[in-house]
Amino acid sequence: MLRKELQKKMQAVAMAAVVTLTTVGAPATTFAGELPGELTAEAFSDNGEAVTEEVTEDDFSDGETAAGQSSAGENEVVDVPAAQAEESSEGSTEDEQAKAQAYLKENFIDGSNKIITSGGTGVTKSEDGLTYNVALTIPTSGYAIRSMRLKYVNTVYKTGWYIDKDNPYVGYKAPATNGSRSITRPTAEQGPYTFTATLKLFALDTDTTAINDGTATALATQDFTIVLAPEKKNYTVNIKPVNAKTGEAIEGATVDIQKDWSSLTPADDGSYTLVEGSEYTLTVTADGYDKYTQTILPSASGDIEVKLSPIVYRNTTFAVTGNDGATITDADITVKEG
Repeated sequence: MLRKELQKKMQAVAMAAVVTLTTVGAPATTFAGELPGELTAEAFSDNGEAVTEEVTEDDFSDGETAAGQSSAGENEVVDVPAAQAEESSEGSTEDEQAKAQAYLKENFIDGSNKIITSGGTGVTKSEDGLTYNVALTIPTSGYAIRSMRLKYVNTVYKTGWYIDKDNPYVGYKAPATNGSRSITRPTAEQGPYTFTATLKLFALDTDTTAINDGTATALATQDFTIVLAPEKKNYTVNIKPVNAKTGEAIEGATVDIQKDWSSLTPADDGSYTLVEGSEYTLTVTADGYDKYTQTILPSASGDIEVKLSPIVYRNTTFAVTGNDGATITDADITVKEG
């Protein structure tokens, strides 16, 4: 028997549940589960002599069976290799991430979109849409900006905003919680305060708790830089009314400083605290002196000398005469100021 034919028969032994090998003498039955790793087959050559050959798994090609057919039969289920399945999954995830990142750019960065929805014109963004400056006040109204509301859009993705819990000037809120965050300001000496707010978009079925504790996997992420303007410098000033002619201090003068039509309250020592960049109206009055009014823009602490001009009094005599030129001695004379 040719070696090739013997190999095919031995492969059939490995595939079948039970196979019978016929040798010279009596038949013997062997089960597939009892076969060793190497099989010894005894057959007859063409001249009738017994031939013994050892056959191992290496003697079989990968694609052959006992019937000479492909190893994948008609009813055999062929599994997709694990590596191929992983590649398919990774490709799908990358597509979702790309879509989410494009959505983030379109709805949070591009055009007139602003991530800070409060503060009006007091909040400005950079040309690239990634940096925001938060002023002290809204220019159009003068109202102080004391809170900050970040943009949330939860229709296509879930939104999460992440700001360091230890931020000293911005009140903390859980990332998935939509609402205003309180703002305080650094001092003028400390200067502007810069921090990072990280936006993350998640699939709509993402657990909110996982978003808040930072364990959820985001589909898109973007860092934004926010700069808080510091408080303006405060200046302490004392108003010193003096006689414009003699330079002597005027006792008992009344001082009034107003900002936005509201009078400021002086400290116990009579000084006033004025804020850099703000405009004030100063009014000083005293008996015997002309009223003094001036607009001031504070730039330093110290004394502000106000020179009051004394009112000049003159004695005036009126003579009343009639049409005939005669003096009228009992005439009533009234003089009105202005």
